[in-house]
Amino acid sequence: MHSEEGAITIEWTTVTAALVGLAITSVSAVSCGSEMLAIKTGASLSGAQVNSLGELGSMP
Repeated sequence: MHSEEGAITIEWTTVTAALVGLAITSVSAVSCGSEMLAIKTGASLSGAQVNSLGELGSMP
């Protein structure tokens, strides 16, 4: 019988490396998308006007 401990270690290393690569790619994609969303939101809110709602509990 041959020992398969080395082969199992290589398989786990390969699977782990693939998952780390996938995680890095996912974080990069989400980061780019959220940065653009933040820029658009900031541009939209920079021209917003805030109105006073009055005092809480009082009728206008």
